[in-house]
Amino acid sequence: NLYSEPVKVKVEAGRNATVPILLDKVVPPIKPYEDTKWLKHVRIQSRLLTEFWGQPMFIGANILLPKGYDEHPGVRYPVHYVQGHFPRGRAGRFSEDEASPAFKLWTADGAPRFIQVSEKTFRAIGEPWARVLSGGSTGGWISLALQVFYPDVFGGVWSFCPDPVDFRKYQIVDLYADKNAYTIDSEWTRVPRGGERETDGNLSYTMDQENLYEEAIGDRYRSGGQWAIWNAVFAPVAEDGYPKPFWNPVTGEIDKATAEWARERYDIRAYLEKNWATIGPKLAGKIRVYVGRMDNFYLNEACYLLEEFLGTAKDPAYGGEFQYGDRGGHGWSPFKGDEMLRAMAAHITKNAPRSARRDWIY
Repeated sequence: NLYSEPVKVKVEAGRNATVPILLDKVVPPIKPYEDTKWLKHVRIQSRLLTEFWGQPMFIGANILLPKGYDEHPGVRYPVHYVQGHFPRGRAGRFSEDEASPAFKLWTADGAPRFIQVSEKTFRAIGEPWARVLSGGSTGGWISLALQVFYPDVFGGVWSFCPDPVDFRKYQIVDLYADKNAYTIDSEWTRVPRGGERETDGNLSYTMDQENLYEEAIGDRYRSGGQWAIWNAVFAPVAEDGYPKPFWNPVTGEIDKATAEWARERYDIRAYLEKNWATIGPKLAGKIRVYVGRMDNFYLNEACYLLEEFLGTAKDPAYGGEFQYGDRGGHGWSPFKGDEMLRAMAAHITKNAPRSARRDWIY
Protein backbone atom coordinates (compact mmCIF):
# COMPACT_ATOMS: atom_id res chain seq x y z
CA ASN A 1 0.00 0.00 0.00
CA LEU A 2 2.42 2.61 -1.27
CA TYR A 3 1.54 6.18 -2.18
CA SER A 4 3.21 9.51 -2.94
CA GLU A 5 2.78 13.08 -1.90
CA PRO A 6 0.54 15.03 -4.33
CA VAL A 7 2.55 16.48 -7.21
CA LYS A 8 1.50 19.40 -9.40
CA VAL A 9 1.99 18.49 -13.06
CA LYS A 10 1.98 20.86 -16.05
CA VAL A 11 0.58 19.29 -19.22
CA GLU A 12 1.34 21.11 -22.49
CA ALA A 13 0.22 20.24 -26.00
CA GLY A 14 3.04 19.03 -28.24
CA ARG A 15 5.52 18.63 -25.43
CA ASN A 16 6.63 15.25 -24.13
CA ALA A 17 7.67 15.04 -20.51
CA THR A 18 8.42 12.40 -17.89
CA VAL A 19 6.94 13.02 -14.49
CA PRO A 20 8.77 11.23 -11.65
CA ILE A 21 6.48 9.96 -8.91
CA LEU A 22 8.17 8.81 -5.72
CA LEU A 23 6.19 6.17 -3.84
CA ASP A 24 7.79 6.81 -0.46
CA LYS A 25 4.72 6.65 1.80
CA VAL A 26 3.10 3.51 3.23
CA VAL A 27 -0.48 3.08 4.36
CA PRO A 28 -0.10 1.62 7.88
CA PRO A 29 -1.97 -1.53 8.86
CA ILE A 30 -5.21 -1.12 10.77
CA LYS A 31 -4.63 -1.65 14.47
CA PRO A 32 -6.58 -4.53 16.01
CA TYR A 33 -9.71 -3.34 17.75
CA GLU A 34 -9.97 -3.69 21.50
CA ASP A 35 -13.00 -5.40 22.99
CA THR A 36 -15.17 -3.46 25.41
CA LYS A 37 -18.18 -4.32 27.58
CA TRP A 38 -20.52 -3.76 24.65
CA LEU A 39 -18.43 -4.37 21.54
CA LYS A 40 -16.58 -7.57 20.71
CA HIS A 41 -14.59 -8.37 17.57
CA VAL A 42 -13.87 -11.62 15.76
CA ARG A 43 -11.64 -12.44 12.78
CA ILE A 44 -12.21 -15.54 10.68
CA GLN A 45 -9.81 -16.77 8.05
CA SER A 46 -11.62 -17.16 4.72
CA ARG A 47 -10.68 -20.33 2.85
CA LEU A 48 -11.89 -18.95 -0.49
CA LEU A 49 -10.11 -15.61 -0.16
CA THR A 50 -6.94 -17.27 1.11
CA GLU A 51 -6.88 -19.61 -1.88
CA PHE A 52 -7.54 -16.74 -4.30
CA TRP A 53 -4.85 -14.40 -2.98
CA GLY A 54 -2.31 -17.06 -2.01
CA GLN A 55 -1.87 -15.69 1.50
CA PRO A 56 -3.98 -15.70 4.69
CA MET A 57 -7.00 -13.45 4.26
CA PHE A 58 -9.52 -12.70 6.98
CA ILE A 59 -13.03 -11.36 7.32
CA GLY A 60 -14.20 -9.69 10.48
CA ALA A 61 -17.35 -9.08 12.45
CA ASN A 62 -18.22 -6.53 15.10
CA ILE A 63 -20.58 -7.85 17.78
CA LEU A 64 -22.79 -5.53 19.79
CA LEU A 65 -24.07 -7.19 22.96
CA PRO A 66 -27.42 -6.35 24.56
CA LYS A 67 -28.01 -4.86 27.97
CA GLY A 68 -27.94 -7.53 30.65
CA TYR A 69 -25.82 -9.99 28.66
CA ASP A 70 -23.31 -10.52 31.49
CA GLU A 71 -25.92 -10.39 34.24
CA HIS A 72 -28.13 -13.10 32.67
CA PRO A 73 -25.78 -15.97 31.72
CA GLY A 74 -28.67 -18.36 31.12
CA VAL A 75 -30.37 -16.23 28.49
CA ARG A 76 -29.89 -16.76 24.76
CA TYR A 77 -30.64 -14.07 22.19
CA PRO A 78 -31.78 -13.65 18.58
CA VAL A 79 -29.20 -12.26 16.16
CA HIS A 80 -29.51 -9.20 13.95
CA TYR A 81 -27.05 -9.44 11.03
CA VAL A 82 -26.24 -5.91 9.88
CA GLN A 83 -24.62 -5.66 6.44
CA GLY A 84 -22.57 -2.48 6.65
CA HIS A 85 -19.86 -0.58 4.80
CA PHE A 86 -16.60 -1.25 6.67
CA PRO A 87 -17.74 0.17 10.03
CA ARG A 88 -14.18 0.35 11.42
CA GLY A 89 -14.72 -1.36 14.74
CA ARG A 90 -18.19 -0.09 15.54
CA ALA A 91 -21.42 -2.03 15.26
CA GLY A 92 -23.62 0.16 13.13
CA ARG A 93 -23.64 3.65 14.60
CA PHE A 94 -23.40 2.54 18.21
CA SER A 95 -21.50 4.86 20.50
CA GLU A 96 -20.36 3.91 24.01
CA ASP A 97 -20.83 7.49 25.14
CA GLU A 98 -23.62 7.10 27.69
CA ALA A 99 -25.01 10.48 26.68
CA SER A 100 -25.37 9.52 23.02
CA PRO A 101 -28.84 8.75 21.58
CA ALA A 102 -27.63 5.39 20.22
CA PHE A 103 -26.41 4.27 23.65
CA LYS A 104 -29.63 5.35 25.34
CA LEU A 105 -31.77 3.48 22.80
CA TRP A 106 -29.73 0.29 22.98
CA THR A 107 -29.57 0.20 26.79
CA ALA A 108 -33.08 1.39 27.62
CA ASP A 109 -34.98 -0.87 30.01
CA GLY A 110 -37.71 -1.64 27.48
CA ALA A 111 -35.46 -2.02 24.44
CA PRO A 112 -35.55 -5.34 22.54
CA ARG A 113 -32.53 -7.51 23.29
CA PHE A 114 -30.46 -8.61 20.31
CA ILE A 115 -26.94 -9.72 19.58
CA GLN A 116 -25.29 -8.18 16.56
CA VAL A 117 -23.64 -10.61 15.06
CA SER A 118 -21.91 -14.03 15.85
CA GLU A 119 -23.53 -17.23 17.15
CA LYS A 120 -21.10 -19.87 18.36
CA THR A 121 -18.90 -17.57 20.42
CA PHE A 122 -21.84 -15.81 22.03
CA ARG A 123 -25.12 -17.01 23.49
CA ALA A 124 -27.26 -16.84 20.37
CA ILE A 125 -30.40 -18.91 19.92
CA GLY A 126 -29.02 -20.21 16.64
CA GLU A 127 -32.34 -21.00 14.95
CA PRO A 128 -33.62 -19.53 11.64
CA TRP A 129 -36.61 -17.83 13.27
CA ALA A 130 -34.17 -15.97 15.54
CA ARG A 131 -31.91 -14.65 12.76
CA VAL A 132 -32.89 -11.39 11.05
CA LEU A 133 -31.04 -9.26 8.53
CA SER A 134 -30.77 -5.60 7.62
CA GLY A 135 -28.56 -3.39 5.51
CA GLY A 136 -28.57 -0.35 3.27
CA SER A 137 -27.38 0.22 -0.30
CA THR A 138 -24.89 -2.55 -1.08
CA GLY A 139 -25.70 -3.91 2.38
CA GLY A 140 -29.36 -3.75 1.37
CA TRP A 141 -28.67 -6.02 -1.60
CA ILE A 142 -26.51 -8.37 0.48
CA SER A 143 -29.11 -8.72 3.23
CA LEU A 144 -31.92 -9.33 0.75
CA ALA A 145 -29.81 -11.79 -1.25
CA LEU A 146 -28.89 -13.72 1.90
CA GLN A 147 -32.55 -14.06 2.78
CA VAL A 148 -33.57 -15.08 -0.75
CA PHE A 149 -30.69 -17.47 -1.51
CA TYR A 150 -30.65 -18.99 1.99
CA PRO A 151 -34.33 -19.03 3.03
CA ASP A 152 -33.77 -21.90 5.48
CA VAL A 153 -31.10 -19.96 7.41
CA PHE A 154 -32.67 -16.54 8.02
CA GLY A 155 -36.04 -15.53 9.38
CA GLY A 156 -36.61 -12.07 7.92
CA VAL A 157 -34.96 -9.13 6.18
CA TRP A 158 -35.29 -5.34 6.42
CA SER A 159 -33.58 -4.14 3.23
CA PHE A 160 -32.96 -0.42 2.63
CA CYS A 161 -32.28 1.15 -0.80
CA PRO A 162 -30.73 -2.08 -2.11
CA ASP A 163 -28.38 -2.16 -5.08
CA PRO A 164 -30.16 -3.35 -8.26
CA VAL A 165 -32.54 -6.20 -7.41
CA ASP A 166 -33.77 -6.50 -11.01
CA PHE A 167 -31.27 -6.10 -13.85
CA ARG A 168 -33.93 -4.61 -16.09
CA LYS A 169 -33.20 -1.55 -13.97
CA TYR A 170 -29.46 -1.68 -13.35
CA GLN A 171 -29.84 1.82 -11.96
CA ILE A 172 -31.74 2.92 -15.10
CA VAL A 173 -30.12 0.56 -17.62
CA ASP A 174 -31.96 -2.51 -18.90
CA LEU A 175 -29.08 -4.97 -19.26
CA TYR A 176 -31.25 -7.30 -21.35
CA ALA A 177 -32.95 -4.89 -23.77
CA ASP A 178 -30.85 -1.72 -24.01
CA LYS A 179 -27.99 -1.53 -26.50
CA ASN A 180 -25.96 1.12 -24.72
CA ALA A 181 -25.53 1.87 -21.03
CA TYR A 182 -24.51 5.51 -21.48
CA THR A 183 -27.03 6.97 -23.91
CA ILE A 184 -30.61 6.70 -25.11
CA ASP A 185 -31.08 7.19 -28.83
CA SER A 186 -34.25 8.82 -30.09
CA GLU A 187 -35.35 9.72 -33.60
CA TRP A 188 -33.31 12.90 -33.71
CA THR A 189 -30.92 12.99 -30.74
CA ARG A 190 -28.80 11.00 -28.32
CA VAL A 191 -29.42 11.67 -24.62
CA PRO A 192 -26.90 10.81 -21.86
CA ARG A 193 -28.25 8.71 -18.98
CA GLY A 194 -27.99 10.07 -15.47
CA GLY A 195 -25.57 8.47 -13.03
CA GLU A 196 -26.54 10.35 -9.87
CA ARG A 197 -29.27 12.88 -9.21
CA GLU A 198 -30.28 15.22 -6.45
CA THR A 199 -33.68 14.66 -4.88
CA ASP A 200 -35.00 17.64 -6.86
CA GLY A 201 -34.11 15.85 -10.11
CA ASN A 202 -30.95 17.75 -11.05
CA LEU A 203 -28.08 15.55 -12.27
CA SER A 204 -24.79 15.34 -10.38
CA TYR A 205 -23.10 13.44 -13.22
CA THR A 206 -23.92 11.11 -16.09
CA MET A 207 -23.30 7.40 -16.54
CA ASP A 208 -20.46 7.84 -19.01
CA GLN A 209 -18.75 10.43 -16.82
CA GLU A 210 -18.74 8.14 -13.81
CA ASN A 211 -17.65 5.07 -15.75
CA LEU A 212 -14.85 6.89 -17.58
CA TYR A 213 -13.68 8.33 -14.26
CA GLU A 214 -13.49 4.79 -12.85
CA GLU A 215 -11.69 3.56 -15.96
CA ALA A 216 -9.07 6.29 -15.50
CA ILE A 217 -8.48 5.23 -11.89
CA GLY A 218 -8.10 1.54 -12.72
CA ASP A 219 -8.88 -0.35 -15.90
CA ARG A 220 -10.23 -3.96 -15.93
CA TYR A 221 -12.65 -2.84 -13.20
CA ARG A 222 -9.96 -2.29 -10.57
CA SER A 223 -10.99 1.23 -9.56
CA GLY A 224 -12.91 0.23 -6.45
CA GLY A 225 -15.76 2.44 -7.68
CA GLN A 226 -19.43 1.51 -7.69
CA TRP A 227 -19.64 0.11 -11.22
CA ALA A 228 -16.39 -1.80 -10.76
CA ILE A 229 -17.52 -3.54 -7.59
CA TRP A 230 -20.89 -4.47 -9.11
CA ASN A 231 -19.15 -5.91 -12.14
CA ALA A 232 -16.75 -7.84 -9.91
CA VAL A 233 -19.66 -9.43 -8.03
CA PHE A 234 -22.28 -9.97 -10.72
CA ALA A 235 -20.24 -10.84 -13.85
CA PRO A 236 -18.20 -13.93 -14.77
CA VAL A 237 -14.41 -14.02 -14.89
CA ALA A 238 -12.94 -13.10 -18.28
CA GLU A 239 -10.06 -14.83 -20.05
CA ASP A 240 -7.53 -12.44 -18.49
CA GLY A 241 -8.70 -13.28 -14.96
CA TYR A 242 -10.49 -9.97 -14.40
CA PRO A 243 -14.28 -9.45 -14.32
CA LYS A 244 -15.92 -9.65 -17.71
CA PRO A 245 -17.48 -6.22 -18.38
CA PHE A 246 -21.21 -5.81 -18.79
CA TRP A 247 -20.41 -3.10 -21.31
CA ASN A 248 -17.49 -1.56 -23.11
CA PRO A 249 -16.16 0.94 -20.55
CA VAL A 250 -15.39 3.52 -23.25
CA THR A 251 -18.40 3.24 -25.59
CA GLY A 252 -21.05 1.82 -23.24
CA GLU A 253 -22.06 -0.97 -25.66
CA ILE A 254 -23.69 -3.76 -23.61
CA ASP A 255 -22.52 -7.39 -23.82
CA LYS A 256 -25.76 -9.42 -23.86
CA ALA A 257 -24.05 -12.76 -23.14
CA THR A 258 -22.58 -11.41 -19.92
CA ALA A 259 -25.94 -9.95 -18.93
CA GLU A 260 -27.67 -13.29 -19.48
CA TRP A 261 -25.02 -15.04 -17.38
CA ALA A 262 -25.78 -12.63 -14.53
CA ARG A 263 -29.56 -13.02 -14.93
CA GLU A 264 -29.31 -16.69 -14.02
CA ARG A 265 -27.27 -16.05 -10.89
CA TYR A 266 -27.64 -12.59 -9.36
CA ASP A 267 -30.87 -11.01 -10.63
CA ILE A 268 -32.91 -11.40 -7.43
CA ARG A 269 -36.28 -10.77 -9.09
CA ALA A 270 -35.53 -13.26 -11.87
CA TYR A 271 -34.40 -15.84 -9.32
CA LEU A 272 -37.55 -15.40 -7.23
CA GLU A 273 -39.82 -15.60 -10.27
CA LYS A 274 -38.13 -18.76 -11.54
CA ASN A 275 -38.05 -20.53 -8.17
CA TRP A 276 -41.08 -19.19 -6.29
CA ALA A 277 -42.89 -22.55 -6.24
CA THR A 278 -39.97 -24.00 -4.29
CA ILE A 279 -38.73 -21.13 -2.14
CA GLY A 280 -41.91 -19.07 -1.81
CA PRO A 281 -43.23 -21.06 1.18
CA LYS A 282 -39.92 -20.42 2.95
CA LEU A 283 -39.98 -16.67 2.25
CA ALA A 284 -43.60 -15.76 2.97
CA GLY A 285 -43.72 -12.88 5.44
CA LYS A 286 -39.95 -12.40 5.49
CA ILE A 287 -39.23 -9.72 2.85
CA ARG A 288 -39.37 -6.00 3.64
CA VAL A 289 -37.90 -3.30 1.40
CA TYR A 290 -37.63 0.45 2.04
CA VAL A 291 -36.42 3.03 -0.51
CA GLY A 292 -36.89 6.68 -1.38
CA ARG A 293 -38.77 7.51 -4.56
CA MET A 294 -35.98 9.93 -5.46
CA ASP A 295 -33.12 7.60 -4.58
CA ASN A 296 -30.01 9.41 -5.78
CA PHE A 297 -28.89 6.35 -7.75
CA TYR A 298 -32.31 5.41 -9.14
CA LEU A 299 -32.42 2.23 -7.03
CA ASN A 300 -36.15 2.63 -6.44
CA GLU A 301 -36.77 1.66 -10.07
CA ALA A 302 -35.66 -1.96 -9.63
CA CYS A 303 -37.59 -2.14 -6.35
CA TYR A 304 -40.81 -1.29 -8.23
CA LEU A 305 -40.20 -4.26 -10.53
CA LEU A 306 -39.46 -6.58 -7.62
CA GLU A 307 -42.61 -5.47 -5.83
CA GLU A 308 -44.60 -5.92 -9.04
CA PHE A 309 -43.61 -9.58 -9.26
CA LEU A 310 -44.01 -10.31 -5.56
CA GLY A 311 -47.46 -8.74 -5.67
CA THR A 312 -48.52 -11.40 -8.18
CA ALA A 313 -46.82 -14.34 -6.42
CA LYS A 314 -49.22 -17.04 -5.26
CA ASP A 315 -49.17 -20.25 -3.25
CA PRO A 316 -48.16 -18.53 -1.07
CA ALA A 317 -48.52 -14.76 -1.30
CA TYR A 318 -45.24 -13.12 -0.33
CA GLY A 319 -46.76 -11.43 2.72
CA GLY A 320 -44.07 -8.77 3.17
CA GLU A 321 -44.00 -5.04 2.54
CA PHE A 322 -42.49 -2.29 0.41
CA GLN A 323 -42.42 1.31 1.61
CA TYR A 324 -41.37 4.34 -0.46
CA GLY A 325 -40.45 7.80 0.76
CA ASP A 326 -41.73 10.71 -1.31
CA ARG A 327 -38.68 12.71 -2.43
CA GLY A 328 -36.61 10.40 -0.21
CA GLY A 329 -32.99 10.13 -1.28
CA HIS A 330 -30.46 7.33 -0.89
CA GLY A 331 -30.66 6.01 2.65
CA TRP A 332 -34.27 7.02 3.31
CA SER A 333 -35.90 5.10 6.15
CA PRO A 334 -39.39 5.21 7.65
CA PHE A 335 -38.04 4.16 11.06
CA LYS A 336 -37.11 6.42 13.93
CA GLY A 337 -35.21 5.47 17.07
CA ASP A 338 -35.62 1.80 17.93
CA GLU A 339 -38.75 1.26 15.81
CA MET A 340 -37.04 -1.22 13.49
CA LEU A 341 -35.65 -3.26 16.38
CA ARG A 342 -39.11 -3.40 17.91
CA ALA A 343 -40.56 -4.54 14.59
CA MET A 344 -37.89 -7.23 14.41
CA ALA A 345 -38.60 -8.32 17.98
CA ALA A 346 -42.33 -8.60 17.25
CA HIS A 347 -41.60 -10.60 14.08
CA ILE A 348 -39.29 -13.00 15.94
CA THR A 349 -41.73 -13.46 18.81
CA LYS A 350 -44.55 -14.17 16.36
CA ASN A 351 -42.53 -16.87 14.60
CA ALA A 352 -40.80 -18.39 17.64
CA PRO A 353 -41.90 -21.77 18.96
CA ARG A 354 -43.95 -21.18 22.09
CA SER A 355 -41.43 -23.06 24.22
CA ALA A 356 -38.61 -20.75 23.08
CA ARG A 357 -40.23 -17.37 23.63
CA ARG A 358 -39.19 -17.13 27.25
CA ASP A 359 -35.53 -17.73 26.42
CA TRP A 360 -34.79 -14.18 25.32
CA ILE A 361 -37.43 -12.10 27.10
CA TYR A 362 -36.72 -11.23 30.73
